[in-house]
Amino acid sequence: MQIVCRWLLFWLMLGVAGSVLAQTGGVVTVVQGGLRIVRGDESMAATPGTSLEAGDLLSTSPDGFAVIELQDGALLGLGADSRLFLFRMTSVKGGKDPAEAYLLQGWMKAQLPERPWRLSFPELRGEGTAFRTTVRVEASRTAVFVEAGQANLTQMQGGRGRAKVGANAGQFVVQAAGKAPSVIQRPDGEFLAGLPRPFRDPLPSLAARFEGKAVKVSGRPVEYTEIADWMKLGAPWSQGMTRRFRDRLKDAGFRAAVEPDIARYRDWDRIVHPEKYAPPPKPAKTY
Repeated sequence: MQIVCRWLLFWLMLGVAGSVLAQTGGVVTVVQGGLRIVRGDESMAATPGTSLEAGDLLSTSPDGFAVIELQDGALLGLGADSRLFLFRMTSVKGGKDPAEAYLLQGWMKAQLPERPWRLSFPELRGEGTAFRTTVRVEASRTAVFVEAGQANLTQMQGGRGRAKVGANAGQFVVQAAGKAPSVIQRPDGEFLAGLPRPFRDPLPSLAARFEGKAVKVSGRPVEYTEIADWMKLGAPWSQGMTRRFRDRLKDAGFRAAVEPDIARYRDWDRIVHPEKYAPPPKPAKTY
């Protein structure tokens, strides 16, 4: 870990910037351990220099750490065993729809530009411009530390906003599962004890290292276990996913893995069990 931190610090001191991002939605700049990206219906092992696109589903290994840099200048760091959906990767100043990423589980550090940005979590949503935050999503709670700037956080239930709080630099927001968020003046011991070491410093901007360097990454067909949790989130997150992964139903192993959840996906059920949707036989004519 010391070597990794020194390497990050070295590149941070260089102050490089990434014109490579002008040709892509973003780029992976740091990978430690493992990072997988589900793109289309393929799953690939990412390396530094791998490009990023809207719709990518990212997951780190249990010992993983990764940094990604997006076209608008946003820097997102992922800790071990973390899962992130790059739902919308661009935003326009004053635009209705901000750039947006959804952290399903684990740790994330976000350094966001002076453009509208939204960070979503299972029961919470944070919005703002030019703020820096570190977040941990667990089954029991979501914890958000606003390191710089100001963020507005909204409790989400059934896709609707409920309780709202504002958090300024240095404040800590905790939302227990099913509860309204509360603001605390500093991070608690549980959060600090688990904080990934690379998150103690600002994330480095390293995209320029990969300018003009095409990184080819081969993939394999995605497994249902990699996407099931995302598909169960509901709109808008899972919208279009049954169509996106439909071709995988040609694989017997994928179909078998889906079977326990098939009732959730009516259009897949029609493909896997066409007999259920066949019109009833016409009664025989009597004369």
